[in-house]
Amino acid sequence: DPQVRARGMQLSMQHPTTGEVPIVASPIRMSDTPVDYRLAPEAPFPAAVEDVMAAWMWINEHAVGLGIDPARIAIGGDSAGGNLSAVLAQEVGHLGGPLPKAQVLIQPATDLTERSETRDLFGEGFFLTEEWMTTFADAYLVGGEDPADPRLSPLRGDVSGLCPAVVVTSGFDPLRGEGEAYAHAMRDAGVHVEYWCEEGLIHGFANMLGYGTAAPAAVRRIAAALQRALV
Repeated sequence: DPQVRARGMQLSMQHPTTGEVPIVASPIRMSDTPVDYRLAPEAPFPAAVEDVMAAWMWINEHAVGLGIDPARIAIGGDSAGGNLSAVLAQEVGHLGGPLPKAQVLIQPATDLTERSETRDLFGEGFFLTEEWMTTFADAYLVGGEDPADPRLSPLRGDVSGLCPAVVVTSGFDPLRGEGEAYAHAMRDAGVHVEYWCEEGLIHGFANMLGYGTAAPAAVRRIAAALQRALV
């Protein structure tokens, strides 16, 4: 399961033994492959997309040697990683590449064209702030990009024929609205989607597993959904 890091296309990489990657994978004894990518502002759009696509093709080409069943590879990520995972699922489908068995999108950013209501509701005081999101976007974009480009805003892309999806949002997340909208768009296009909102949690909960019991329970639910999707 290639898992794309969440860091707003800009922040430094987590240590590979922390965060959501092994936590989602370990309960179902799944092999996980953290995918790194070049970061903004040194490497702006579309560098991250290109790197994730290259990693996806390499993993598929070498799956047998890596001990991975090439017919049961899922792609997944959190936040910016959810954005890149959604973009990858669209790109490989439309370009005729090897399709993921499933996509797992945790709190994905999916739309740069419109401001959802939840960005106004939760843009301050709930960890991920409007200031941070603006900083990330300013670093990733150099000017002249079309915000409706599906490689930036997968919600504006063709979602028909995509692989099954697990989409999870959180109740107090400014990205909740666009994650939910993307789940509904895929479902309306005939894609099998398992969607739910972790009502009491904030953005980044998958990396907050040392605080209380709600976040670990949410990640276990995600792991179970991924297991169902890989059957």
